[in-house]
Amino acid sequence: MFATNHLGAFAVTKALWPALDGARVVTTSSGAHRAWTIALDDLQASRFWHPLRQYGSTKLMNILFTRELAK
Repeated sequence: MFATNHLGAFAVTKALWPALDGARVVTTSSGAHRAWTIALDDLQASRFWHPLRQYGSTKLMNILFTRELAK
């Protein structure tokens, strides 16, 4: 889920970055990000898997990534 929901958007954005030339990047997220935090020591959820937790965490990653792009 981490690879699909977050790394996929990151990889596409990085690959297209040179061609964007000041264009706006829109990243889709979800309100599910409010209920979870990011477990930096377990990004693949190999120690504890819960689908909603993982989904919410990846959507939070999307939001944080987009905020950094905006800077």
